[in-house]
Amino acid sequence: MERIKTAVFLLIFGLLFVGSSVYLLLQNKHLMKTGERTTAIVIRTERRHIGGGSLTRTYIPVLEYTIDGVKYEKDHPVGNALPKYEDGTTFEIIYDKDNPKKMLIIGDKTQTVLPIILIAIGLLFLGLAPSQLLS
Repeated sequence: MERIKTAVFLLIFGLLFVGSSVYLLLQNKHLMKTGERTTAIVIRTERRHIGGGSLTRTYIPVLEYTIDGVKYEKDHPVGNALPKYEDGTTFEIIYDKDNPKKMLIIGDKTQTVLPIILIAIGLLFLGLAPSQLLS
């Protein structure tokens, strides 16, 4: 019975990882095709703690861009252990003209690499599920 629970767990999480990551990749691809381009600028870098303790801090650049006279702020998708970008650093971005809060940084591979890693983890879970039933 324990093996069945483990197999179900692996199947559910495998499907969630693969499904949500494929959805994210498709959304990003659609935005790259249909979005509008502009420039965003780093206006500050925020130090945030993930979990507890000082060893879990990360520095996240905050980007600002203006669309039709409206200013938007968005966190850079990846934080770093040390500040990586100075205030005033610019990025070319692509945004959804119907929802300008949705944006991608042009040339930033993390927006593709992270979902691919999550798909690989999901496939690993899906591959391990049958082994729980067969052994």
